[in-house]
Amino acid sequence: MASKSKKSGSPPAGPSDPDAPDAGGHLKAQAAPDAGGHLKAQAAPDAGGHLKAQAAPDAGGHLKAQAMTSPNSYRTGPDDKGFFGLFGGRFVAETLMPLILELERAYNTAKDDPKFQAELSYLHTHYSGRPSPLYLAENITKDLGGAKVYFKRDELNHTGSHKINNCLGQILLARRMGKTRIIAETGAGQHGVAVATVCAKFKLPCHVYMGATDIERQAPNV
Repeated sequence: MASKSKKSGSPPAGPSDPDAPDAGGHLKAQAAPDAGGHLKAQAAPDAGGHLKAQAAPDAGGHLKAQAMTSPNSYRTGPDDKGFFGLFGGRFVAETLMPLILELERAYNTAKDDPKFQAELSYLHTHYSGRPSPLYLAENITKDLGGAKVYFKRDELNHTGSHKINNCLGQILLARRMGKTRIIAETGAGQHGVAVATVCAKFKLPCHVYMGATDIERQAPNV
């Protein structure tokens, strides 16, 4: 039986996923965000829906799909844009980007300032009680009959959780940036308690937001 021939000029059937490679194994060219996380305006795509390739395209005007140069792994750490392979980065409302970038600049300056680090280290030691001790969980260790199991006792920190660790750094950074009022959101309540605590220490007004259901459910924490 003779096979039916395709009509001349008929486009090949494309993949069901618009982001999947085409039959030739090519991805549609994508625009990359700039350093501020914004997409640059692009020229109109061609009739096939492809943007002009920045690297050398093939005869069909497509970019070949590239294998990832680094795996999605916490072991490799994020790149300078905050990405772990294909994932990560900052996804916030555009109106917040100037504030996010201001915070990034302030943090990058502060983390390399010995005076900032010395003050943070002093507060961790003499205010929150770090480093918190390791506790050998003898009963669990015996029950498991294998490796020794230790607990990191961060609940012994001031305010009863690990939340004070980052809140101390945040309040020092806020003061360094000249901020005069602190706001926070909390779910279980412990972060809100830690924020209120450091604000009280440094005499900064704060407003902590918490959902009505969470307030009722987490009453022991607040």
